[in-house]
Amino acid sequence: MSDVVASSDVAPVTDRRPVPRGVLPRGMQTWLMVAIAMGMLAAWSMRDVLGRRQGREDESDLLGVLAIAALLVLLPLASEEAGGVAGLVGGAIGIVLGLLLARLPER
Repeated sequence: MSDVVASSDVAPVTDRRPVPRGVLPRGMQTWLMVAIAMGMLAAWSMRDVLGRRQGREDESDLLGVLAIAALLVLLPLASEEAGGVAGLVGGAIGIVLGLLLARLPER
């Protein structure tokens, strides 16, 4: 018995499902997630950076922060949808927010 089916015996398949509309334009979600991740990372690390500049010792390891930041900045090399500008803008916003939040008194 033959496993090969002649092309005249098979009906063409057509996908008629409606494509759902997204909330954000195509590719924008990836840009937004990279920007948010870089912003959170920068805001998180600013307190430690400012403390070290003032001579305070802490137990934080900023090498891990640098590794995560490098991965987020290099993400556009792996994905066409990710944008390097999003990471840089998110990082800049995170640095500003981190500087502002670092000025708040500790609880």
